[in-house]
Amino acid sequence: MKYELDISDFDKTLYKQAIDLITCFATFEYDNSSHEIKESDNAEDVRKELVDRKQIIPSWLSFSAGYELLFKAVLAKHEALNICKAKVSPRVKKIPNGSKLDPIRKVYDFVLVCHVKADKNAFLQAELRKHKIDYLHDFSTMSLGGSLGNLKKLLDNKIIDNDERNFLENASQTLLDIRRNIDTHTFNSLIVSGSINGDLSNVYLPATNLLLEIYYR
Repeated sequence: MKYELDISDFDKTLYKQAIDLITCFATFEYDNSSHEIKESDNAEDVRKELVDRKQIIPSWLSFSAGYELLFKAVLAKHEALNICKAKVSPRVKKIPNGSKLDPIRKVYDFVLVCHVKADKNAFLQAELRKHKIDYLHDFSTMSLGGSLGNLKKLLDNKIIDNDERNFLENASQTLLDIRRNIDTHTFNSLIVSGSINGDLSNVYLPATNLLLEIYYR
């Protein structure tokens, strides 16, 4: 059986998923009229509860993933997204039907037969052709760190200014260095709880709302 996926509205899909992830723990809420992320009225109570329930790190992993999707939504909207051809291990293709590893092979079944296209998005369709991407398993947008350099495209196209570029580059790198590397790899809830307010008010919320503003330019 073959499947087909049209990603012409890829930026809108990323945007919606980003908002869902950023707001799913109820610490933040999205204002549809102003397109802003704000702390909820009871954010401190929610945050304390998350700490007590040992859910503070999952909440920030969700925020971090949402931030990355929003960053890429902005790049996709303004035709500056990095598209590259992904690599699937040939090992999986050698797993025979009915073997003990069959459940592993089945994980790949959908993406290995899902054709991807972007008929209503000239930029994405051109990128798919350029990189010879025919199936979902071929499609990759690289990492957040690998996408930071693409802010220069937004600068060159006069979508952002140099101050905005510098702030987003450094804010995103801080997210990678602190929230991704420390919070994800060491699971130190003490560090998360102790530094969360400064990070939030001075770095992540301003950067998130700047991305939201740029998306609508």
